[in-house]
Amino acid sequence: MELLLFFISGLLASFVGGVVPGAVNLNVVYTTINKSAKAAIPIILAAGIGEIVLSFIALHCSVFVEENIQKNRT
Repeated sequence: MELLLFFISGLLASFVGGVVPGAVNLNVVYTTINKSAKAAIPIILAAGIGEIVLSFIALHCSVFVEENIQKNRT
């Protein structure tokens, strides 16, 4: 149950972080408006893959931090 709560909170945080109009999001909007939705698909896929990679890095770092906190408590 706790794992599900972490997953949902991470999903929500990722969504909120992705809504902010950053350079990639604005580039997707610009490409879609000026060219076509089909031309924006490679940008969308590359951004999605980048987000997945960053998520795995964050997960790895959080496990490392948690292990160090547990070691230093004793």
